[in-house]
Amino acid sequence: MQLILYILRRLAITAGVVFIVLSFAGTLGISLRYLFDRNSYFEFFGDRDSSAERLWLVILHILPAIIALLIGPLQLSANIRKFVPRLHRITGRVYLCSVLASACGALAITPYSLGGTRNAMGFGLLAIVWTATTVKAVWRIRNGHISKHRFWMIMSYALTLAGITLRVQLGVFTGLIGMSFSHAYSITAWSSWIPNLVIAGIWIRYGTRRQE
Repeated sequence: MQLILYILRRLAITAGVVFIVLSFAGTLGISLRYLFDRNSYFEFFGDRDSSAERLWLVILHILPAIIALLIGPLQLSANIRKFVPRLHRITGRVYLCSVLASACGALAITPYSLGGTRNAMGFGLLAIVWTATTVKAVWRIRNGHISKHRFWMIMSYALTLAGITLRVQLGVFTGLIGMSFSHAYSITAWSSWIPNLVIAGIWIRYGTRRQE
């Protein structure tokens, strides 16, 4: 019985890793399409930016977000913090700059969000909270509060992962449930990041209990 449970756990972990890797790859692919494929760009923005004059703002949002998404795991790695602290500090600065740049780009294009004011509010608030949690993490480590720094960094990266949960949810809502894209997009403007914070909070609390 123990062997069966062990095998099931390993299979679950493997499936989870595969899902995360595929989600990462899919998110990066879709994001980069908006930058290099003008047809994809116009499919998304349509008459809200028919001349593509805001493309540079989209680039400002997407490219730094990709950087933050990729280096975030390095920031959360206990081994890197312990054995290569200099790398941890360098990637931390890069992560901070990436989040700030991406959030600025997001706020700039938020008024043109597909779906109008409700969606703009959801994505705009995400950019603000993303910035606030990241700055809070930096502030905490500057004052020597290591545990609080880790807490806010986990919260920050949970919001960085909203780019992935957004696209996974859109796939589920439109492909499996059959929602229209506009309806699904209105939901994911909020559901792509608020549950991330809740899950991150539960994970932090569970991890803290395990260490005690």
